[in-house]
Amino acid sequence: MKSSDISKEIYQFKISLNDVHLPIWRRVLLPSTATFKDLHKVIQVAFGWRNSHMHQFVIGGENTDHMYIVSKETEDHLDIGNSPTELRMAEETTILADVIPKMAKKLAYEYDFGDNWQHTIVLEKTLPYKSEQSYPACIDGENACPPEDCGGAPGYENLCKILGDSKNQEHKEMLKWLGIMKASEFDPHAFDLKKTDMEVKDCLMVRSEYA
Repeated sequence: MKSSDISKEIYQFKISLNDVHLPIWRRVLLPSTATFKDLHKVIQVAFGWRNSHMHQFVIGGENTDHMYIVSKETEDHLDIGNSPTELRMAEETTILADVIPKMAKKLAYEYDFGDNWQHTIVLEKTLPYKSEQSYPACIDGENACPPEDCGGAPGYENLCKILGDSKNQEHKEMLKWLGIMKASEFDPHAFDLKKTDMEVKDCLMVRSEYA
């Protein structure tokens, strides 16, 4: 495929947060010539993460070799190197079309190796570039992002249970930790598509680059 053809392709991804008790997902559009660093930024903004922990993209299943797409910061911090069964690529320079869909249409995004937030990224379709559309974009989604550092998926479920029970002995402590006065201020079902889309667009400002 010619580079000019690739530049006119838009990838539609559905990105889902795994193992949580609520369906938390976002549907986003990115040009195929965006980098994995761009995709990382979009995921962070679309979900509402704070980009305060390390992350990596992973391709491969349980019984197959894995390919890791990592930032230089993550690679330097973990002091990781290639093994015969592992391929590592730099997210800053690897474009989506280098990997998707020829290597995979489905991959994982891991964020915060302590809380271990696991996301599944699925390429739903490839669309033609539209001059009237700004990219990147968030076009759909459901439910709020969990608070950072709440203990991963099990911790988030426990947090919601505590907030829903004013008689729980940890209720006031959890309100204080969240910085709110009452439980109703925290809505796990909240998702503002218009606001999220605007923030996703602002995080890269790439419309002219892909025109």
